[in-house]
Amino acid sequence: MTLQELVSKSGTPDLCDSLNTLEREAQFGRDCRKAMLRETVSLGLLLDFGADEAILQKAFSALDSAELSALKNGLAQKAAALFPSSVQLPAAKGAPGALDAAYII
Repeated sequence: MTLQELVSKSGTPDLCDSLNTLEREAQFGRDCRKAMLRETVSLGLLLDFGADEAILQKAFSALDSAELSALKNGLAQKAAALFPSSVQLPAAKGAPGALDAAYII
């Protein structure tokens, strides 16, 4: 007998509502963990851990949520240090060049 069956047979409507709320929150937690795992695997591939996606997925799946979060944060910091974001727009680099002078209003 599952918890859902037990609550639906002998529980009050409040218990049924509480169980439904807990199930939705648990699903949200599973979705967040899945997204964090996917992001951590992507960072591992970006930083070239020397393993393919399936191996990283299996290795990182064994971590609990706190460990996975700490690993993701560490990998994100490492990736930010190795691949800093930069502005690609020419106007952000300073004064307009000779080629851009014709377009100034």
